[in-house]
Amino acid sequence: MRVGPTPRHPRPTGRPVAALLLAGAVALGLGACGGGSDDDEATVAPDAAAAAGTTTTTSASPASAGDERARAGAVVTQYVAAFSAGDGDAVCRLHTAAGRRRLAKAGGGTCAGAIRTAYAAGGGEEGFKRSLGNLRVGTATVKGRQAVVRLVAPQGGGGTTTPLKLELERSGDAWRISRPGGAG
Repeated sequence: MRVGPTPRHPRPTGRPVAALLLAGAVALGLGACGGGSDDDEATVAPDAAAAAGTTTTTSASPASAGDERARAGAVVTQYVAAFSAGDGDAVCRLHTAAGRRRLAKAGGGTCAGAIRTAYAAGGGEEGFKRSLGNLRVGTATVKGRQAVVRLVAPQGGGGTTTPLKLELERSGDAWRISRPGGAG
């Protein structure tokens, strides 16, 4: 018989269900693409700072690359907020046209209808705010007209987890979600 401390496992929360809905139901099983080591990566300040274009760079890069990372991060912040509020119209506006078509097809109707269905299945406002309320933009990687934004969830003890990554494409002068989910 082994004597010693019992391994501690994190208590389950609503986050896995909501993350699966956000990544799975919304992503509809779409795979993610990898990036090369020459990607321009930065840690993007969450929430208002991201929307204002504030970044802390982890590699030497031009200011315009930092601006693009901040813009991509701001789109993801808006996306999580809209999804958490069940605003299917806003969520769909942040997708590429191809993404909206995939969601509409998978949802059997409209893009916004598919989002509302996923939202209701995830417990509505209370369920999503409890599950996704602490998700923040962690890093944004931009390479040309493609970006990958990783969401992190602050944990006790100062650590973070990276539950999701979202892929974005440049559409005109705006970033749009092209692949909304996958393990970070």
